[in-house]
Amino acid sequence: MKSHINSASIELWRIIEDGYKVADPSNVTRREFAEKQLNASALHMIELSLSENDKHYVLNATTAKEAWNCLEVAFLGNESMKRNRYDSLSNDAEGFYMFDNENHEDMYGRLKTLAKAFFDVGATYVDDAYVKRKYVNALLPSEPIEVKAIQGRHNYN
Repeated sequence: MKSHINSASIELWRIIEDGYKVADPSNVTRREFAEKQLNASALHMIELSLSENDKHYVLNATTAKEAWNCLEVAFLGNESMKRNRYDSLSNDAEGFYMFDNENHEDMYGRLKTLAKAFFDVGATYVDDAYVKRKYVNALLPSEPIEVKAIQGRHNYN
């Protein structure tokens, strides 16, 4: 969603993150009027992206920021739920390995999904280096020769 909104206008995403505020409703400045239009556009984009089953989450939101916050709570949870999700993801990451009859692409896809879920709950340390370490460690028990071949490539880093 962030990518989609940014592709339309980076100002739309700024309105979602920072919110839309008017200092004096009886004396709206040109900038505030422009931000009001950005807020309306961003809110509309959020509403259009939701299925009929999910529209109720943002039904009462008057700003794009409010709508986004409602969706974050609905789909990612509050801080306590994020901590629980983080703990669960940590357990999944600790024991991450390649399944029997799983190919490298499928395992890599599972790993990228896990990394994205970590990032969604606030784990900023999950980057490409993290994914690479987990990938190599997952291969090590079942394919040590292939791991050595991967690590020996000139473009490994």
